Amino acid sequence: MFSAVERILKLIPDLKVETVESSCCGMAGAFGYGADTIDVSMAMGELALLPAVRKAEADTLIVADGTSCRHQIHDGAQRDALHVARVLAMSVEAQALPQAPCNTSPRRAPRSQSVAIDDLPATTVISAVGP
Repeated sequence: MFSAVERILKLIPDLKVETVESSCCGMAGAFGYGADTIDVSMAMGELALLPAVRKAEADTLIVADGTSCRHQIHDGAQRDALHVARVLAMSVEAQALPQAPCNTSPRRAPRSQSVAIDDLPATTVISAVGP
């Protein structure tokens, strides 16, 4: 059975969605930043999520709805993860804008994640969801 995030992402034409089955990223709010809990937090992230993110191609979008999950991915795998709403907004924008030739001024996703909007429909997304 697909999660709500997976069902929504699968609505984007030609988007390949891969889900990392993990029970928890290990961060759990501020748990992962505690001096006495950081090792446990990172060990939990290393069970499935962080290795999958590290193996992902550079042009793969990483999606995680939880704020603390996005921080864990950034800290543990040096990748920026996006909230599903940002990916949906990118898709809507890509469909609404005229297609620019490749290698021209790329449109940027919000914040630091840079993705050429023209490339979104063929992009692979790794969705970090628990059971």
